[in-house]
Amino acid sequence: MPFHRSRLMVVHMSTPSEPGGRAARKVLPSRRKVRSQGPNVWFSQRPLAMLTLGLTIALQVCWPLPLPYGWLLPDVGRYIVGSFLSAAGVALIAAAEYLFYRTREDPTPASPSDRLLVAGVYRISRNPMYTGAAIIRLGLAVLLNSSWFLALAIGMLAVVKYLIVLPEEAYLEDRFGDEYLQYKRGVRRWL
Repeated sequence: MPFHRSRLMVVHMSTPSEPGGRAARKVLPSRRKVRSQGPNVWFSQRPLAMLTLGLTIALQVCWPLPLPYGWLLPDVGRYIVGSFLSAAGVALIAAAEYLFYRTREDPTPASPSDRLLVAGVYRISRNPMYTGAAIIRLGLAVLLNSSWFLALAIGMLAVVKYLIVLPEEAYLEDRFGDEYLQYKRGVRRWL
């Protein structure tokens, strides 16, 4: 369970140097853990992404399966397009992570939200980190001319939608009400 930063514990200390033996008060962070009231998400994308990435690399090495119509793009073009897509995905994730860092929010899906983030990349996508990860996978599919990576991108997008995004959206709707519904109407889920 996550440590809740706003909980404080007051410790009374007596020191001989204080007049009248009065106790000094020192405020320390509480070590008690607070039960998370975040979305009902029991699944994290990162471990599954690493596992499926390893499986996809193994499949590509053992049974290479090129993209359909992959021959339409010469090797240099594939490298340029694949690298550009992967870099765009990394930039999208980095921008979202920086916004979480700047606002001191926790980006993990199961943690409770104190505020609704609607600035930065969240103006163009409600889920820029998951979108960025899908764009990286798509970039790898083009870069490596691999249908396995394309299948990974599509499969992970479906898994993330049903196991993470939908529970997160239900939580945010319950937590922020009309403010989130208005945001949801104005910004797409992916891109």
